Amino acid sequence: MANENTTNEENTPPLVLIVEDNEQIRIFISSFLVTNYRIVEAKNGVEGLEIARDSIPDVILSDIIMPEMGGYELCRKLKSDEKTSHIPLILLTGKASADSKEKGFELGADHYVTKPFNPKLLELRIKNILKTREQHRSQLIHIQENSIEPKDLKMQSKDQEFLKKVIKCVEENLSNSEFGVEELYQELGLSRTQLYRKLKALIGQSANEFIRSFRLKRAAQLLKQQEMTISEITYHVGFNDLQYFRYCFKKQFGSTPSEYAQTAA
Repeated sequence: MANENTTNEENTPPLVLIVEDNEQIRIFISSFLVTNYRIVEAKNGVEGLEIARDSIPDVILSDIIMPEMGGYELCRKLKSDEKTSHIPLILLTGKASADSKEKGFELGADHYVTKPFNPKLLELRIKNILKTREQHRSQLIHIQENSIEPKDLKMQSKDQEFLKKVIKCVEENLSNSEFGVEELYQELGLSRTQLYRKLKALIGQSANEFIRSFRLKRAAQLLKQQEMTISEITYHVGFNDLQYFRYCFKKQFGSTPSEYAQTAA
């Protein structure tokens, strides 16, 4: 199975994209977030959309009124794009009317912050968004006897569709030991970075971790059925080395495949 180079991504601060046409406001926001976050900036929605699709930030802050593309249109495009639909979006606005907020929420915005705002409160809002997302990650993938499927109703439908595509790709290539991260991101039409950051955001796993975990969980299901030998299961789920399969299985389930099969008998 192919390896995934994520060294530069692991243990780095969350990435925040600031989309704001007013340079002074961008600098102001960036100055109090830069201590705890990595920052990328865009001066309008067109530029912001391109950066968001390329870098897959953890949170996006966007003004509503900007030249070329405003915050509402940016929100609509982000939430309708499979690559970016999962990214929390905070709209920054001078408008505080119920109608303007309703429009933003209808388009998929996650939060509103009215200008002028307290920078500390904005930072806490970002922190809470990331904390909530972390709490939901463990609930997004649920293992059943015959399938592995998305679970949490709080996910956007685009994200459900994305996870189903990932699962389908891995399932269809389960016995192919050569199928790994590179093959997965090519089939999905994403870059390596886009796939890594999207999966990390949704389920807290890299593509490599997900593929290996999926194979092992399928192996556990087959061990319970007791219709195949351990060697047959090893190759069926895409492992070439029986010893390495045993090592990975024990690491994930706390017991060897033979011990697991005995307890399932």
